[in-house]
Amino acid sequence: MSIQTNPDLRRSVIYELYVRSHTPQGTFRAVEPDLPRIRALGTDILWLMPIHPSPSYHKYDVTDYYAVDPLYGTLEDFQAFLDRAHALGIRVIIDLVVNHTSN
Repeated sequence: MSIQTNPDLRRSVIYELYVRSHTPQGTFRAVEPDLPRIRALGTDILWLMPIHPSPSYHKYDVTDYYAVDPLYGTLEDFQAFLDRAHALGIRVIIDLVVNHTSN
């Protein structure tokens, strides 16, 4: 799927999202209905704070780079979230923490 957006990041609106604190449930499924509102703010890019499993609340010490934290949902939930964001023309980047790896 190709998304037509402005490749010039200087003109993009980036919305930073910490999934855990965005809704009371703190899951991808709970955030997904808010995507149209986030897009209506002019958001071109959604920047997700770390979403991988981690023993810390902030998720900056990843234990598994191939999974999402079960508190946020499943990989299928994340894929549905991505599909909805892309359908709305929102690119998604995740904060990939490679310099702080946990046991």
